[in-house]
Amino acid sequence: MTIPIGVGTEAIAGEGKIVTAGGVDTHIHWICPQQAEEALVSGVTTMIGGGTGPAAGTNATTCTPGPWYIARMLQAADSLPVNIGFLGKGNGSNPDALREQIAAGAIGLKIHEDWGATPAAIDCALTVAEEMDIQVALHSDTLNESGFVGGHAGGNWRSHDPYFSYRRGGRRSRPGYYHRLRASPYSPLLHQPDAALYRQHH
Repeated sequence: MTIPIGVGTEAIAGEGKIVTAGGVDTHIHWICPQQAEEALVSGVTTMIGGGTGPAAGTNATTCTPGPWYIARMLQAADSLPVNIGFLGKGNGSNPDALREQIAAGAIGLKIHEDWGATPAAIDCALTVAEEMDIQVALHSDTLNESGFVGGHAGGNWRSHDPYFSYRRGGRRSRPGYYHRLRASPYSPLLHQPDAALYRQHH
């Protein structure tokens, strides 16, 4: 492999140090640009998620809604010294709306239970993902109001992995795929109080 070295390359001595590849954070709520600096000082160089800045939707979910917001977020993040990938909002049954987000620069789609993780939305997002060679992140409904994810995603020989769950994974989940699949002191009340209370009490 050839590493290009030019006038913009700086050599850093690594003797006596531990040098590793940069980490990847796949669950970013894009609230403010300072998150890039915080990521870098902790070794994270790639951030994947979504949002539109300090908005209620961003606090709740990690997706960027629509092509206009995706273009603006890409523009705003252009000068940040990290690799960034934005997930488009995948909750919809109109494939053209999902395709527009990918064309605008989204690297994948995010389906979130708060916006309706219905069988039609899951099927539509997976169909577009197969067509456009992207991935879908699914924050599924813990109440199973629309049935089990495996029944929807697994249809037509589609594979799926749980992206996020407030509960333990269960036999179909890969332990440790996301830190909240394991028992932890993390409180969902701090992350998303309304959804957490709904999940806990209904």
